Amino acid sequence: MTGTATPLRFRPTVVVCLGDAGREVGTQLLPLLRSLDPARRAGVAVLAVRDEASGALAGDWLDALDGFEAPDGDGTPGVDLEALVVEAFRGQEPGRVQDGERRHGVLEDPVIWRIQDDGASVPRPLAVVWIAAAADAPELASAVAAVRRAAATEHVDCWVLLVLANVYPQDAAAHAEQAARCADQPWRELLVGDDGTPPPATYTYLFESHGEHGTFWERPGDVAYAAAEAIFVLTATGITTTRAYEETLRRSTPGMVREATERIAGTGASRLTFPRGPAEQYCASVLGAAVLRAWEPPDLDDESYAAEREAETLGWLAGVTRMTRPDPARRRGGRASPRLSALGVRDALGLARPDPDGGLMFAHLRTEHLERLTAGRPERLPAVADEQYAVAQRGYTTWQEAIRPRWERFEVEVERDLIAEVDDLALSGASGLSRALGYVRALHAVMDDERTRQQAADTRRRAAYDRFLDDLAAQGSYAPTRQQAEANGQALARAAATTSLTNPLEARENDVARGLAARYLEALARVPPPLAIAGAVLAMVPPAVFVTQSLFVGVSPVLLTVLLALIFGLLGAGLVLLRRHAVTRAADDLRALYRRRLAARCEEHEHLRRLALIAALRYRVAAMLARLEAWERFVGDLAGELERDAALVEHALFEGPAGRRDLFIANRQRLRRDGYTLRAFERDVSRERALTPRDDAQWHRSDELVLRRLLAALRGHVDVVSGDLGALKRPVRDFCLGVVQPYLRGELVSLAAALDAMSGDSASGLVDTLVERAAILYRPLDPPRPASVFTASRDDLRPLVAQAGRARGALAVEIPDDEWLAVLRLAPGGTLPSFWPLPRPSSIAARPASPASPRQTAPRQSQGRGG
Repeated sequence: MTGTATPLRFRPTVVVCLGDAGREVGTQLLPLLRSLDPARRAGVAVLAVRDEASGALAGDWLDALDGFEAPDGDGTPGVDLEALVVEAFRGQEPGRVQDGERRHGVLEDPVIWRIQDDGASVPRPLAVVWIAAAADAPELASAVAAVRRAAATEHVDCWVLLVLANVYPQDAAAHAEQAARCADQPWRELLVGDDGTPPPATYTYLFESHGEHGTFWERPGDVAYAAAEAIFVLTATGITTTRAYEETLRRSTPGMVREATERIAGTGASRLTFPRGPAEQYCASVLGAAVLRAWEPPDLDDESYAAEREAETLGWLAGVTRMTRPDPARRRGGRASPRLSALGVRDALGLARPDPDGGLMFAHLRTEHLERLTAGRPERLPAVADEQYAVAQRGYTTWQEAIRPRWERFEVEVERDLIAEVDDLALSGASGLSRALGYVRALHAVMDDERTRQQAADTRRRAAYDRFLDDLAAQGSYAPTRQQAEANGQALARAAATTSLTNPLEARENDVARGLAARYLEALARVPPPLAIAGAVLAMVPPAVFVTQSLFVGVSPVLLTVLLALIFGLLGAGLVLLRRHAVTRAADDLRALYRRRLAARCEEHEHLRRLALIAALRYRVAAMLARLEAWERFVGDLAGELERDAALVEHALFEGPAGRRDLFIANRQRLRRDGYTLRAFERDVSRERALTPRDDAQWHRSDELVLRRLLAALRGHVDVVSGDLGALKRPVRDFCLGVVQPYLRGELVSLAAALDAMSGDSASGLVDTLVERAAILYRPLDPPRPASVFTASRDDLRPLVAQAGRARGALAVEIPDDEWLAVLRLAPGGTLPSFWPLPRPSSIAARPASPASPRQTAPRQSQGRGG
């Protein structure tokens, strides 16, 4: 190891994750970047890119997406890759900022100044752009070209380093096809360039499942994690600023690089680290489980709270029914309409005020409208009324759709407010669960009573409508006797049992309508015309005059004629008025039938909506009651979920790719699954929290006190009485994470404290193990040259690192971090990748050391897996 370590330097970095393979690398990289200080983290931008249907490359910032799903699955167009790289250099476009703060570019002055203020130098305005992708990605050349165009547009000097995953399938045919696709990449154009023109890609690092020692790394995440950790170590340290590293890129002698293979190699990194992310999640989950188990269940035998809340629940129910019951101020077809329906029509039609009809239904059955349609032809009234009722029925369908959103929104709002109120009770202190239980019990009883009242009101409504139909039937020519009505009802019931098309009520309404129509036509036919009245008067006056003169001698014939004509005329007019009044009554009854018939449809629909609302609320109340009565089991299940999550965190740490590549320390000891475990570390953290709580948070010292603060924090934000486990688990864990984090400091997490506590041999042995675990996942065809070794650690740890035998001669770089140190191994270029085409035997003597281009050589014969 060199005597002096390279001081901390930093190069602004952009990582472009291309396709599925790049996505996997990016998702492994983001957790690693969280261990950087905020200044250096701001100097790294991670982008997610996909191939659009149009053939263009587009994407977004990876940490702005949810597992890469937004650009892949929701149809939302991404930002063009060239513009996205410009954005990564200069900062996010203000117009694209939706939620949160604008993302800064890695080359913005405030970002550079902050890095420098934190003690790291930025040697010169050179950026590093990593492109993580599959080695056979067809979009690779296009992505490199887009990055170069963005850099040229912004006059940014940058390296374009490729991190390419090449995991061969086990099927021999598929293996050969993938190798052929890799060989067909334009390696010479990418890595060598034309005469006098720098290559667009600076260097390529291959990551395969076939490692340098001939072993296979094929467990989930191994290749992606190896690539992500290599990017992280090279980004977080000053390795890329050293002359030794720049010489591996072969940039100082561009004219001497003849073959693309000289710029293809492998690299591997490993770290000795405190696993902050997994440790925080583990401790928070265990603390959350312990705090939840301290939550006392409600007193199931205490009925006092239910009695106290009865009046309150009645008031709440009155507020609900006020919107759903018929409102006399809102008339629809002469009948009261619920306010919700009127508001729904108003919202749907854009009216200025609530309107229960909005001209959709009953306007077609108005008297003046029907009279206008039957002007001069009153005998058409029954047919016109039936036609207009059909038009009104189409309006009824529109009315149903118009009121539906308002009723459904009201149901959601009432249910949300109810849940919020019960949650507020449940989270208000030690007796909150008991108060919530009493309130829910009172609600349950009130909801049962309300359902009974609704059913009784519907029975009364149906009975009133039946009486209405009976009264109209008695007025019409179709007026069956009781025996006939019963026989007709039985016949309709039998018909309904045999066919789904028969509606007994509708059939009855049609019969009544036919009777009223016959009555109207009969009454209309009985109205004498004026000429008939005049003829009758003329025919009756002479005989009457003769008879009167014979009885009363001396009466003037003229006066007698006039008087008798007047009397007979008045009698005829009275008869016409009487018959016309019968016609008017018949017409009014016919119109009233259609209006009431339509109103009955509306009222039936609203009754069903009221029942649905009450049923939904009753179901929610029953669910809350069941949860509160079984609170101990629910909390136990939730605590069990958190404990299982903690076990999964530990399993993923030690059995995942990080556990196979890195070494972990915690509380001055090596952290391992069969030694000092995360469970033991959590107990130490809890002991620290109980003995020396923060001065401003003395409540940290016990789980009961933490529970009180937890309930206060959840109040108004979390549904604990009806939400599922997952909805409650995350906020509980996040709160406990805030409790735990202040204690993950000092010797509990310090790498220096752990190495000081170990003997010199143990510390150097850890570094030797790191060098061994920094396996290069790249197995070329020809024997690789020895890899160079870099170490990155704090300056005070460098003597301990230097004692490791395998680290002797390594180039040391300085980092400020006390929670990790790293070893990086770099294989030199010049060896042939496993997919590289070999020349035919007859041309061995004539070929150069490496083929000029994969495209210019004959395809090689089938190779074994990984060469």
